[in-house]
Amino acid sequence: MSMAHTIQDLHREFEAAFNAADVDGLAAMYEAGAVMAAQPGQYARGAAEVRATLAAILSSGMKIKLSTVYVMERDDLALCSCDYVLSGGDAESRGRTSELARRQADGKWRYAIDNPWSA
Repeated sequence: MSMAHTIQDLHREFEAAFNAADVDGLAAMYEAGAVMAAQPGQYARGAAEVRATLAAILSSGMKIKLSTVYVMERDDLALCSCDYVLSGGDAESRGRTSELARRQADGKWRYAIDNPWSA
C-alpha cells in the first residue's frame, strides 16, 4: 500500500517499487478506478488492467529513474509530471509523464490518471 504523503513521495515510491519489480507495490499506488495509458491511444482502466499493464512493463527487466518536473496542487488533487529514464542492458528510453493524483481519505496520494507517453 502506498505510504506517499506528498507527490514527490509518490514518485520516489514508484521508482523504488519499479526497480524492485514489485507489481503489487506499484498497483497499490493507483486508485481502484484509475486510468493508465498502456501505449499511446490505448488505455488500461481499473485496477486489474492497470496491474496487468504494470506487470507487462516490469517483465522487461528494465530499471527506472524518475525526476519530478512539476507539481500543481489544489485541495486533494495534484497535476504533476516527471521525466524518466528506463534502462536495461544496451537499451535506454526517455520520456515525460502527465499524471493526476488524488489525496485519499487516509491522507495518502494515489494516481487517478497516469500517462507515461505525454512527451
